[in-house]
Amino acid sequence: MIRAGYIQRVGYAAQDRNGVKIQVLEIGVHNRIYVVSFAEIKRLLNIGGQAYVWTVRQNWGKILDGIAGIASISASKKAVNIRMEDGRMYTISIMTLNSVLKGYSTSTSVAEIEQPKQPTVAAKVTAGSYQMPLTAWV
Repeated sequence: MIRAGYIQRVGYAAQDRNGVKIQVLEIGVHNRIYVVSFAEIKRLLNIGGQAYVWTVRQNWGKILDGIAGIASISASKKAVNIRMEDGRMYTISIMTLNSVLKGYSTSTSVAEIEQPKQPTVAAKVTAGSYQMPLTAWV
């Protein structure tokens, strides 16, 4: 895992599509800012399910623009995993996230989960011909 950014409490509220102001947590990864609803993250930690991660735009205040990803509890129940629309995955420790939610700390780190690279089969050039590795027929 690679440190990719942070998640922090912010002093501003963002407007949803209905114009209702909601408290949010700011997620900064790879020089992009996303937000997640404070209430949705608390619900996610208490009863499970999913929470939406939103992009924000500035127009006389912060406004939720579109869904950028989905947050859910990991299989080990020790982290919150965020799967973004672009295919990247991030993780946040539940212990440190609770510290941010309760106000003991202002921010915590977000780590990127590295995706395994697909192995490529390269042809071997020998004396002007291309040879591919043999595989068994099943």
